[in-house]
Amino acid sequence: MESHGYRVSELQLLLPTRVLQLVFFYGTPQTVQLGSQNLPLGPSPQDHLLLVQGLPFFSESAPPVPFPAFVAEGILLQTQAPIQGAWLYQGQWYLLSGPVGAGSSLEVTPQPSPPPPGFQGPQGNEALSELASQGPKPFLLLAVNPPLPPLSFTPTPSKLEVHAYAVEYGVHLQSLLAAQARVLQAGGESAYHGSLPAAYLIHNQAQLNQLWGLVSGDRFPPPPPPSIDFQSGSLLLIFQGQKPTGGYGLKFLGLEPTAYGLEVLVEFQSPPRGAMVPQILTSPYLLLYLPGQPQQVQVVSPDGLQLPAQTP
Repeated sequence: MESHGYRVSELQLLLPTRVLQLVFFYGTPQTVQLGSQNLPLGPSPQDHLLLVQGLPFFSESAPPVPFPAFVAEGILLQTQAPIQGAWLYQGQWYLLSGPVGAGSSLEVTPQPSPPPPGFQGPQGNEALSELASQGPKPFLLLAVNPPLPPLSFTPTPSKLEVHAYAVEYGVHLQSLLAAQARVLQAGGESAYHGSLPAAYLIHNQAQLNQLWGLVSGDRFPPPPPPSIDFQSGSLLLIFQGQKPTGGYGLKFLGLEPTAYGLEVLVEFQSPPRGAMVPQILTSPYLLLYLPGQPQQVQVVSPDGLQLPAQTP
């Protein structure tokens, strides 16, 4: 018997100790059967999501299955089985990868993303709460083929969708990003003559060429700019400002994702009082590679400096 009065959305979550099936019901309140069990579906204030025995979803558990992939060394996604995509949740969603075949190993570049299929709207909020109760945030989701047949209800729902994800806990976005960010160049002899610090976010080769003269300074012949794949990364160029002596410099400490983009933590170093330093004008700079294409970056220092990066 088929009913057009309700539909079912099932999430199969592959946890380290079990497979958790979360079933969400939508449509007309009624009673459905799962084997010999009667499940009354009642109205809910949440966007047509029905309550199951007063709860926002029905759940069952099954024994664990082999894990299809994992993140190693902070940046490598290594797969034992095919996956359809990889997402990281850490207060917001980040897409790490699209489809990947079995036996693959690749660097991942987190990009802000909409929720993965099955995690939208009130259903997604309930699924996130359940995942948070199973282990520590943040967590990685790997889209896989459903390992279990969907739960079978009577009457048959008019529509059934099933999504399956392997869940890995403890993968931090900071470690993914910081592992890929790196110092390309640093020095004290740039051609930047401003007295105040400045930062530039570089998204393409033309912008890099425009600023490269400030980096190469008076060196002859001028060194060529670094070769960068701007499809997968960006550059951040920071100038400390012209200084009266040596002993100044910039030290990259790490980065942090924010709601607007990235915060890059940099120490603005000065010579200790009384230190013996060269008595020459210097202009320290730092050139960083950043993963992805962040649209807004702010440089922050431990002593409270906040420096928005501008685009050339």
